[in-house]
Parts: sequence; structure tokens; C-alpha cells
Amino acid sequence: MAVKIYQSQVKLNQGNVPQIKGLSIPIGLAQTASEGVKSITKAIANYKSEQEDTINDNRATEIIIDAKKKINSVVVNSKNNPNIDQVEKNLDLAFNSIDLTKENNGVKKLVKDWSNKYKIQVSGTVFKNSASKLFADTQDTQKKKLNGWAVDLSSNDPMVRAVASKNLESYFNNANNAKYFSDFNATKNDTYALAKKLQVKFDT
Repeated sequence: MAVKIYQSQVKLNQGNVPQIKGLSIPIGLAQTASEGVKSITKAIANYKSEQEDTINDNRATEIIIDAKKKINSVVVNSKNNPNIDQVEKNLDLAFNSIDLTKENNGVKKLVKDWSNKYKIQVSGTVFKNSASKLFADTQDTQKKKLNGWAVDLSSNDPMVRAVASKNLESYFNNANNAKYFSDFNATKNDTYALAKKLQVKFDT
């Protein structure tokens, strides 16, 4: 006896399940998401850059503080050094001693920018200090010379007085000697006044 198998013609109930062939994101939403990612990436980059700048600033500050100790020492010592050439050489050595060989480009730029500006500032100060010391020493030497002649001018020895008088007259007639004094005429008057004062003292 043969058995027949019949194929069911009943379709399965698939309910309300939608047939999804592909998933698409609206263009506006995609652009917003992309901009958000870029914004975050930029913020991270800026943060890293700021962190690097802070590290460079701190390192540069350390180097500058150390360099200033040497440089300012030269400035202070220049007040007692009448040798202008030597003082300027000492200043160059102080600036050249700043070692940046192991530093990154950011630190190098910060320190070099400071160095260039600070050298201009202190160079003038160092020159003035040394020049003032030179002037003071020279003036002191000249005053000693004048005071010596003032003493001789008050001498009881006519020959000594004559030589001193000639020396003083020649000295004050030389306009080039005015460079040693802020007020050359006042110096002349003071010198002769001293001679007269000494003369009176010796006479008594």
C-alpha cells in the first residue's frame, strides 16, 4: 500500500517583524557625531600642548634662575672693577655658560629669548658701573695730584711754591683735564682754597 506525503500550503505567520535590508543614519546626525569626535580630539591635543608648554616654562625658569645668579654676580662686581673690557668679557662668559645642549627646542627658545633681552638690559648697567668706577678712581688720582700741589703751594719754600703754582696753572689751563671732574671750575676753586687754608694753618 503506497503512502502519499502532501506539502502543506499554509504559510507561517511572521507576525509584525519588519524586513530590514539595511541600516542608515541620518546625514545630520552623522555630521554631528563627526564634529563631536573632532572636538574631543582637538581638546586632547590642546591639553597635551598646554601640558608641554607648562613643562617647558618650568624647565626654562629653572635654567634662568641659575643663570641669573652668575650674571647678577658680574653686575655687582662691576661696581668695583674699573676695567671695562674685562667686565664685558666676564658678562659674555656668564651668558655663554648657559648650557642648553640637552634641552628640547621649546625650552631653548624660551631661554634664548630671555637671554637676548636680559643681556641688552644688563650690558648697559655693567658698562655704567665699570665706567663710574674708572671715573672715580681717575678722579681720585687727579685730586691727590692737585692736593699735593696745594700743599706745596702753601710751603714756606719759595721754590716749592713756584713749581706748585706753575703746575696748577698748567693743569687748569688744559681743557682736557676737565673730563676728570663734573665741575672743573669748582675743582680749581677748591684746590686754591685748600692751598690758602693750609698756608694760614702753617703760618700760625
